[in-house]
Amino acid sequence: MNAERNNDQPTAIDQTRRHLRSAAKHAGEAVKSASDAAREELSQGSAKVKADLNQAGQAGGAAATQARQSAEAQLQAALAQGKAQTAKVEELIRKHPLASFGVALGSGYLLARLLRR
Repeated sequence: MNAERNNDQPTAIDQTRRHLRSAAKHAGEAVKSASDAAREELSQGSAKVKADLNQAGQAGGAAATQARQSAEAQLQAALAQGKAQTAKVEELIRKHPLASFGVALGSGYLLARLLRR
């Protein structure tokens, strides 16, 4: 009677097929879940990169503005100092016109001699 098969009981091949189908179904669900998680992770990473780039751009813009303001302040200070020195030279020339003429003449002569060589 053992040789006779009971049609109600599944065979080992049927059980193996069922297990394989179940395993394939679970594997498919796991792959889909992993894919969804990876897609979400990429989306969050992309948003973070965009935010970081935006923040870096804003920081760079602020640094450039600060550097421009500092350069302008230094330029204004240099111009003011140059104007003050020019005013002092003009005052010395007015007070001592003959000495100024002599210094200019001597400087021109020396410069001409140096440039001829």
